[in-house]
Amino acid sequence: MGRCCDGRNAYKTISKTRYYAGIAVFYLFHLNFKLTMLLRHYFIKRYPHYRTLKAFHSQYFSQMLKEIKERKGMCVGDRCVIHEK
Repeated sequence: MGRCCDGRNAYKTISKTRYYAGIAVFYLFHLNFKLTMLLRHYFIKRYPHYRTLKAFHSQYFSQMLKEIKERKGMCVGDRCVIHEK
């Protein structure tokens, strides 16, 4: 968050509703990307490394989801988690 907002919104509390809405948007983005990639691969032009790209995206998605669920650097409701490097 620091790069896009100069850190001015870092560790400000967000509501649980906004947190869960963000997770829903993240899942929908992931689903949209995988579906678009699949349809393009089968109906428009085949990717030569489709399986590699699919594996990379799945690993990236699972890593990001893990960090989101751990709430790294987020204050949701009354719970604030700060991770030091």
